[in-house]
Amino acid sequence: MSIIKQNLRILVCLFVVLISGFAGCIAEAPMEPGNNNNNVIVADAGYQDAAEDAGQNNQNNNNEWHPPLNSRIYVNTQDKLFYIDPGESQDLIEVGDFSGECTEGSGLYDIALDENANILGIAAEGLYEINKDTAACTLAFEFPEGSPHFFSLSYVKGVDPENPDEDKLIASSASDGEWVLIDWPQETPQNLFVHLGYYDPHFKEWKSSGDIVSVQTGYDEYVTFATVECGNNYDTPECDSDWLAIVDPEDGYAQIVGKTGYRDIFALGFWGDRLYGFTNDGEYITIDIDTGEGTLEEEFPSMVFWGAGNTTIPYIVQ
Repeated sequence: MSIIKQNLRILVCLFVVLISGFAGCIAEAPMEPGNNNNNVIVADAGYQDAAEDAGQNNQNNNNEWHPPLNSRIYVNTQDKLFYIDPGESQDLIEVGDFSGECTEGSGLYDIALDENANILGIAAEGLYEINKDTAACTLAFEFPEGSPHFFSLSYVKGVDPENPDEDKLIASSASDGEWVLIDWPQETPQNLFVHLGYYDPHFKEWKSSGDIVSVQTGYDEYVTFATVECGNNYDTPECDSDWLAIVDPEDGYAQIVGKTGYRDIFALGFWGDRLYGFTNDGEYITIDIDTGEGTLEEEFPSMVFWGAGNTTIPYIVQ
């Protein structure tokens, strides 16, 4: 009996060692990155998780801030929603035709995404929530009678110096470059549209040529870009194209970066280390954030781009 017990003890010990070693292999095995080329659903799910993780870092006051692993740029025409997933390709992918309440009026002038990639669109009639998977839209807030029209919209960080990480809905004027906080759901235009400043507070020479995009680049670091124009309808050599500007989110003051070489950049997004622009003439361009110079990526002669946006915590090259 003692020999049998001794053999049993040896077998048990061997079994424990084998199990422990196997568990150790499982614990120490590196995770392989997912193959994002399988289908769109896998890429979209990963993007959502990454955006939410980046936002959570800020909420937990974790100084070791990390950007998401990927992000998308959403683009709209008057009646369709698209996206670009630069982590996968430079292709413009169609989501579908807008459906629902936003199809009954002026059409969506522009779109904006908050840090969790929720899409809000602006039209003459009001603000619309947009489903990024189906392009279905529902009225979120109806503008009161007498409200101004804004064709440039973005969620922007750094607007409130006491809460710089908070996303604020910002619009800019195509007539005089006014920088406006849309403080919905206020009931009157005076309370709803809050004046913060101008691109050019002294001469009002610079005005919006199309769009704004806000990017978080660190734990408490943010940068806001805008496409701006000068002059009247590109009537002088200095003002014959749109310019790129870096904007102070608190008061809208525009620091001019450089000429893009393209006109009517109505839609602007950010990914990695560059801006993505889309024009009224159907041009899809990338823009150097250091010089402002635009580079043509593709042309869509039958399309008129109206707006674009991305999460305020996009993928960035660090």
